[in-house]
Amino acid sequence: MPTIGIDASRAVSNRRTGTENYSLHLIRALCDLDRDQVIRLYYRAGSDGSRLPPASPDVDHREVRGGRLWTHIHLARALRRSPVDLLFVPAHVIPIVHPPSVVTIHDLGYLDRADDHPARQRLMLDATTRWNLRAARRVIVPSAFTASDIAARFPRVESKIDVVPHGVSADFGPRSAESIGDTLNRLGVTAPYVLSVGTIQPRKDYPTLAEAVAIHNRHSADIPLHLVVVGRPGWLVERVLDHVEPFREAARLSILTTVEDADLPALYSGAFAYVQSSRFEGFGMPILEAMACGAPVICADSSSLPEVAGAAGMLFETGNAQDLADRLSLLRRRPDTRVTLARRGIDRAKRFNWSRAADATLDVLERAMNQP
Repeated sequence: MPTIGIDASRAVSNRRTGTENYSLHLIRALCDLDRDQVIRLYYRAGSDGSRLPPASPDVDHREVRGGRLWTHIHLARALRRSPVDLLFVPAHVIPIVHPPSVVTIHDLGYLDRADDHPARQRLMLDATTRWNLRAARRVIVPSAFTASDIAARFPRVESKIDVVPHGVSADFGPRSAESIGDTLNRLGVTAPYVLSVGTIQPRKDYPTLAEAVAIHNRHSADIPLHLVVVGRPGWLVERVLDHVEPFREAARLSILTTVEDADLPALYSGAFAYVQSSRFEGFGMPILEAMACGAPVICADSSSLPEVAGAAGMLFETGNAQDLADRLSLLRRRPDTRVTLARRGIDRAKRFNWSRAADATLDVLERAMNQP
């Protein structure tokens, strides 16, 4: 029986964003598949491995000690001591010394939106991405957009790219009015509210979102909308907050940095609308989470977002606050449109699940193992 090693170091991280959640949910789903392989999970000693599937005859946990250069020194040493048939890296970098490997590359945002990244971060992302593309037998990407972006910039690797869309956790679904009310009261959220979820960094374009809600509120005679942003501070957060500040009061802005995962379904379910205003995304998982919970979705017409939202989302011109404000006003005037979007979103979210993503991922891993 083949042994597949997986770098699970991001899946056990306490500071999880989209890539960490992808790693965790995909690993769980891979371990649930009834296929003939042993999965060996590697992560830093001292991390909370309880999030991962429990050890069993088919799932092996390996805590790897080490500090700096954990991947290239300590993980590589562990792989040499107990060889695997293939290494899968869902959210990090392939060790310099490595067995046959498959890697997931989530996006090339550091190239497409270079000014939205600190110089040091951009250089590191460029070096690791180029190395991953060169070292991997197969490259998994979450969207056709990311596949075409990589192929355009690195045409030599086009033949080894596989598109495997993310899934939506079964934890996400419509919540009752009582559950929504309890959650809003506990978090201090006032309805009606527009919700957006994601790390606070420039490419999320929260200034355009805040300006749009402010425009809507200034021209609406109805009860004002409140803007709720859920996300931890990311790089260049000060720049984002400086640009948001002029619209904070008019947009009734609240930024929640410590929301528990268990509270997200109720927040999505109670939202007047979920808005993904990003100028660039490799996938945009919160769109599907919001849809699964019955929230009407509006998103920018950039990068992968139209691909993910499909006909279930309403698009606005990227970076155009007035256009987004017009979409919000339309939903206020047309409750039937909100209902239609919500219904379409629930149906669309059902097409994305982690079991399907894991099955497709394992097909890629097996293909890589069988390559000469």
